[in-house]
Amino acid sequence: MRTGGRIILDLWSKEFFAAHQGEREFNTAAGVVRETKRDRLFVHLHYPDGGEDRFEWHLFSPAEMDGFAGSIGLRTMFSCTDFNSATPSSATKRGFNSYWNGNESDLPISRSGTSIWCVAGGPLRADLRSTVFRFVTPCSGPAVAEFVSRKPMSQAMQLVRPGLEHLPGYVAALDRGWSPDNERGEAATREELARIKADALAFLDSMEDSEANGAAVTLPDGSVAQRLPGYKRWLWDGEFCGSIGFRWQPGTTELPPHCLGHIGYAVVPWKQGLGYAKCALRLMLVEVRALRLPYVELTTDPNNIASQRVIAANGGVLVEHFTKPRQFGSKPGLRFRIALHQGA
Repeated sequence: MRTGGRIILDLWSKEFFAAHQGEREFNTAAGVVRETKRDRLFVHLHYPDGGEDRFEWHLFSPAEMDGFAGSIGLRTMFSCTDFNSATPSSATKRGFNSYWNGNESDLPISRSGTSIWCVAGGPLRADLRSTVFRFVTPCSGPAVAEFVSRKPMSQAMQLVRPGLEHLPGYVAALDRGWSPDNERGEAATREELARIKADALAFLDSMEDSEANGAAVTLPDGSVAQRLPGYKRWLWDGEFCGSIGFRWQPGTTELPPHCLGHIGYAVVPWKQGLGYAKCALRLMLVEVRALRLPYVELTTDPNNIASQRVIAANGGVLVEHFTKPRQFGSKPGLRFRIALHQGA
């Protein structure tokens, strides 16, 4: 964007969504879709075929957008509703528009398909140089822009060995209520935060434990069990996206009853729906093949359709319906098997 140019943003209203929570149903040709808004940022959709989607948006108020504009060298001219400068923004409206004016430096713009991307660069704070806006053209009126993310567009999701450079993102996810343990949830989150606070370097070292030197594992009912050899990788696309772990018993594919599968993963809610779980499992299987196991097993719940699709997309075959051990509440489960070598 040239000096003195303008950006017009069409944004969801933070105040509107804070006031419109609960459940709604939509009638479609395939059946009824149920929408649950847990809070103003999170939407959970249930589809007639048993599938589901989760979405989370980062919403802004006009005042917050004013501050953001100033932080990247722009100035807010005014905020309004329905692209009408005479109509001020309001919590009763679903969205609002923010008009920004360029000050001293140009912002480079490049085209990508039918969208225009503006990537903040130049003499800006380092943590804002990869801010991305998506510009779209509506059926009528001027082109509008939408804040997308603060990570480079070109960085693909990868698995990383947990390090100090990744730890702040992991802690931030825990602080937001995410848990790396699908079975123990909040209790596991509190334990992780306490371990990091006590000794961050020791915590990171424990992510790689091929000799099972770590402490005993706490199960959902509070009992403990002997730790197996294993390691964890974090999903990373410039930001923390989730965790995936592998555990095994040397020389065999067998696992003790309290261990529900060789591989477990959890993606943070705000990164779901991007294919990251499927990609993470594929990348983990590449690492696991080095151990020469003929196959690995993964388990999930019968109602977790998304996880079942992730496993199936990586060659998983359902081998049994089973009942989880009493430490896990004796709930029903599904066991899948993924062959690692031909003929396994």
